[in-house]
Amino acid sequence: MSKKFEHTLAFHCGPAILGLKASNLINLALNDYPNILDEIQHLNELFNPYYYFMILSKKNGKILILVFQLDTLKKAVLNNDSFSFLIENGYPSKKNIFTLLNYLKKRIASSDSFPHEIGVFLGYDLNDTKAFLNKDKECLYTGYWKVYSDLDRKLQTFSIFTNCRNNLLEILSKGFSLEGIMERMI
Repeated sequence: MSKKFEHTLAFHCGPAILGLKASNLINLALNDYPNILDEIQHLNELFNPYYYFMILSKKNGKILILVFQLDTLKKAVLNNDSFSFLIENGYPSKKNIFTLLNYLKKRIASSDSFPHEIGVFLGYDLNDTKAFLNKDKECLYTGYWKVYSDLDRKLQTFSIFTNCRNNLLEILSKGFSLEGIMERMI
């Protein structure tokens, strides 16, 4: 894996890589990462079925990648409240994570606007995701996502995510590889 892509993953996806967050989403310019498709394929070959690097979209010179640990994502998406919310928003009623992810990919491909229910897949608080979609409350804070309730608890969560990212970057700066760290997580 290139150092640039390794750093990008650590910076933007550390919480998902370390299992603290359901997933992380990165949007990269293909020109900046000329070997990105090969790198994604390599990572999936190494780490599926534990880690996934799923391409949600590739258009206009950009690639949108969802990075997740399968079990962590399943817990966030397939719980009764989140799953019911997705069904209410037109998702298939089959309780299968890959069926839901494929539907999300179709939503991204077929719409000019972004499907904001992706917050469920990213592990955002469901009440915050609903409030963002309904625009019925004033945002209290913008961090890893827009917060509409329970600010103190979310600030603690954001602090954990930031510390995770910073610690992961520090470990990489000492010569360790992200692949090596991920291998130890399995």
